[in-house]
Amino acid sequence: EAYVQQQLVFTVRIYTAVHFSDAALDPLTIDNALIEAPTETRYNTMVGGRNYQVIERRFAVFPQSSGELKIPSLNFQAYVDGSRRSLLDRGRLVRKRSPSKSITVKRPRTDFPGTTWLPAENLDIDEQWSQPPEQLTVGDSITRNLIIEAEGLLADQLPPLPLADIPGLKAYPDRAHTENATQQLPIVGRRSQSIAYIADQPGRYTLPAIRLPWWDTGTNSLRWAELPARQIVVKPITGTP
Repeated sequence: EAYVQQQLVFTVRIYTAVHFSDAALDPLTIDNALIEAPTETRYNTMVGGRNYQVIERRFAVFPQSSGELKIPSLNFQAYVDGSRRSLLDRGRLVRKRSPSKSITVKRPRTDFPGTTWLPAENLDIDEQWSQPPEQLTVGDSITRNLIIEAEGLLADQLPPLPLADIPGLKAYPDRAHTENATQQLPIVGRRSQSIAYIADQPGRYTLPAIRLPWWDTGTNSLRWAELPARQIVVKPITGTP
């Protein structure tokens, strides 16, 4: 079972104890699902007292609708090297097929409190400041970078964080930047949003706390990512009455 938009890791392993050439594996295509490019690793293992080389491909699959998700059988073929291999004789052709799979995809939870459904293995919110927010002078510009990072979600699935409208504090948001770390699975999606603030009056300005709900697929429970409230302290220009 899995939820809509939850990352599934589909692994195909080819075990071989012989040399082969001209190998080909069917591409993975699944209806109503997004598929990220596979990662491939090779290693050796013992099975039944015999040494095998293993070629392992791992795919990230994101179901896009509820119901039955069918992962098709994949065909692998290669030529096994013979003792008299030549340009005219590539060896013995071997074909193998993987078993098909069926997964039940569930709808998003009806009791989820957020507006964007976020099924993830982990999700955090962080912030970076261009300078300490408590040491500003009227007219200074300061930049706050808000970052959402989620294991098991693509960057495009992550929502924008709310921007507070605070009198006397002008906010200039920049275009959000998204990226996916796909070198290993689960995929880690990252969304960063920079906001420049300028205050035209001295004083203390409070940026409210940010709370973002997400669904922990490991514990099957609701969790919250939080940033505490922050204060921006703006002093008057030296010599100004």
